[in-house]
Amino acid sequence: PDQTVNKLGMDVPDVCIQPDDDVSFKRMQALPQIFALARIVAGAGQNFRAAEGLGACGAGNFKRAVENYRKAVALKPEWVEARLSLANSLYRVGDKAEALAELAALSKSGHRSATIDCAAGVIQLDIGKLDEACQSFDRALQEDPDLGRALFGRAQCLQRRQEVSPSADAKAMALAALQEYLKRFPDGAQAQQARELMDRIRFGQAGADMAGAKDAFNAGKFRMAETLLRKVVSAHPDLED
Repeated sequence: PDQTVNKLGMDVPDVCIQPDDDVSFKRMQALPQIFALARIVAGAGQNFRAAEGLGACGAGNFKRAVENYRKAVALKPEWVEARLSLANSLYRVGDKAEALAELAALSKSGHRSATIDCAAGVIQLDIGKLDEACQSFDRALQEDPDLGRALFGRAQCLQRRQEVSPSADAKAMALAALQEYLKRFPDGAQAQQARELMDRIRFGQAGADMAGAKDAFNAGKFRMAETLLRKVVSAHPDLED
């Protein structure tokens, strides 16, 4: 399979697809056959276990993927790609603390990289460790200034900070960071989310309601979407057009 950037933004071979990822389901349907062949070619060692893990991801069985990646890592602890895939699979099954611990172990073993720091930042932000997430994204950008996921992650951190401690300066910094991401990656994977965060900053609760209306509409909850939009228009009549 081709290289895809997974949910943590890690540029490793990964096909652990979640519903919100833009991917062809026809491609997914072909994965079991692809990895059946990969298992034959790989043999019985760590390559076999990694192929099993990748195939399990393609089939949506993330728990099985974790089991097989663990076995691959146990057979070859220095295999960075397998450990990254293990961390990603752990994240997919909701074991965020262990995924973070796996990334930390990689860094301590001397394998620090922009990919690892960015992945750690995603998890830290997800579990509310805002300061640690900001530091991880900053380290990732020092290592790779062109890593779009880390650039967006830093902007997310600033957006969260201005919510926790509102001020004109914090708001301006968050908007500037989001604008920088959109300027450099106008069609990036997080571009739409960046625009929605800018609306949230500019319009406060109305911006949050607009984002909620969009999510409700996409989920087929049209009445909820209409209710939220009416609330927005009521608070901001100038947005009706």
